[in-house]
Amino acid sequence: MFSAEKLAKATRNDTSTFGRSTFFRRKLKERRTKSLTKNVIDDVTFENACDMTFPAYERVTLRHPQFQRPLVLFGPLADIARQRLLANFAVRFAGVIDESIVRLSAIDAVIAANKV
Repeated sequence: MFSAEKLAKATRNDTSTFGRSTFFRRKLKERRTKSLTKNVIDDVTFENACDMTFPAYERVTLRHPQFQRPLVLFGPLADIARQRLLANFAVRFAGVIDESIVRLSAIDAVIAANKV
């Protein structure tokens, strides 16, 4: 009877560590299978795409738009660049009066004035 109790205790201890180790092994295995299935899916998806040929480059042409395109400046030097453009090229550029929020109607008004 003494040996049966010892054996039962030993199996309890083994199963607690066994359960914990299998949990982590299972998690590791799930990660492996997830990455494996993603790679397999990519291979299957692009397997037929290799038959298609793509041109090395595409010819482009320079076209000038029929309308004025607005120039919007962002970033840390935007204020300085805006001031210099308005000071040096006032004939060609115009700025929005309310500088906190740039509204589409203000941009349309600048375009209507035939300025960038």
